[in-house]
Amino acid sequence: MSIVTVGRHIVHYEALGHGRPVVLVHGWLGTWRYWWPTMQVLSATHRTYAMDLWGFGQTSKVESNYSFEAMVTLVEAFVEKLGIVPPYSLVGHGAGGAVALWVAQRQPEKVASLSLIAMPTNGRQIDVDSVSDSVADPESGTLLHFPEVGREVAKCDPAAARALARELSGFNFSYELERCRCPILFVAGQQDVLVRPDDEATYRTRDNHHRVMLADSGHFPMLDQPMTFNRLLLDFLLYGGGEAEIAPKEYWQRRTR
Repeated sequence: MSIVTVGRHIVHYEALGHGRPVVLVHGWLGTWRYWWPTMQVLSATHRTYAMDLWGFGQTSKVESNYSFEAMVTLVEAFVEKLGIVPPYSLVGHGAGGAVALWVAQRQPEKVASLSLIAMPTNGRQIDVDSVSDSVADPESGTLLHFPEVGREVAKCDPAAARALARELSGFNFSYELERCRCPILFVAGQQDVLVRPDDEATYRTRDNHHRVMLADSGHFPMLDQPMTFNRLLLDFLLYGGGEAEIAPKEYWQRRTR
């Protein structure tokens, strides 16, 4: 277990691999742990960091830090504290995607790319009641059938998840996405019941913005379809800086010169 202090409070994180830096930010449900399989895949080419946000996992639980602004500031402070050399890539899931997007907006010179997974582009997509029910009773429903999520939700302060869900339900990120010039990968699961897919959303606003809808995935595509998701993310991190198509691949293939 690795920790760093931000202000007077403890932030838990894990790091793995060598190479270009990538920071992974979890969402409303779970902690850094569901990123672990993805970190293992990326570790051959990237130095990966996954942290617990305020109120989640082993990070300090102080209710005054449960706002969206506080989460954004936490990621910025975390990067600075660890001396992560920019430009780095951000991978955010659910609410963590919104946090990552705002970090990129506030510090565009530091962010090489954004991967936004199951992120609501508009607050109307968020099912606030489902988020609240899932953190209040982790064993109910089917959202948390992954052990990497179900066991970890019990370590979270439900107030943190509820506060983020309520606050983000009033947001619309269309303006931020339109302004963002760095490469972006959007990944959504067609079966997501926490963040309902928005068929009207303008996901591809620039040539280096890529949208992928996974028909067989729910809110956790990194766990629903790990091989497909991890290959997709790795391809984007390595080759997604231009207009090249980024699309799911069913199988890993050896590259030849």
